[in-house]
Amino acid sequence: MLFTARPTSGLVDFTPCPVSAPVKTGGPLPNWALQRPAPRAAAERQVVGQAIVTFEHPEDRIFFSDLLCEEGESLEKYAPLFDFRDVTKKRGEFQAARPSLLENLRAKHGSRCMLHYSKACTGGRGALTIDHLIPLSSNKLNKELRRDVPLPRRKVPTQSIGSNHMANLVLACATCNGAKKHRLLARAELRRLLAVTSDMLGGSPHALPNPALNPTVGRGRSPAG
Repeated sequence: MLFTARPTSGLVDFTPCPVSAPVKTGGPLPNWALQRPAPRAAAERQVVGQAIVTFEHPEDRIFFSDLLCEEGESLEKYAPLFDFRDVTKKRGEFQAARPSLLENLRAKHGSRCMLHYSKACTGGRGALTIDHLIPLSSNKLNKELRRDVPLPRRKVPTQSIGSNHMANLVLACATCNGAKKHRLLARAELRRLLAVTSDMLGGSPHALPNPALNPTVGRGRSPAG
């Protein structure tokens, strides 16, 4: 299987494609990107049998390597945690598969909050929702690494980062999910949770349960992390 990293809408996606398929680049930049110098273009890389995590900004790779990796580990081990496609598409896929994901997470981890982010965590009491360890989108790196400033009456633009892969999902009580929002966890807390979910690593970052195989899909609501 050949995985191709390709820039899409200013970010980079890596998806499996036939060996003979050409790599396409380009697409219009969003308006906010025109207000500053264009970032260095992401390299287009190909590898057989393994996904290469290629960021638009090289400092982002350094940031996530420091956050996720132990000594001797490659960031590619955690490739399923990343999905740089349009965040609206990712959210739509998450909403469609949410009941099936929630059922699978309950079966694997039990009905308890795994996040423990808030001092007011309710544990296993009350309804549980799903939190993304690496958020689907965040403006943290734009603010803290690149020191971006918002345009008038605008927030600093976000990046599409995290995936809907099972290794990137944990159960959370509504209190912890609401307190964390789109934040990234500290390294120690992230490593604690990855120790529980890392057995799910592997496969496509877009892998989701098939909603057609689960009769509960389409019923109920649970906020995304």
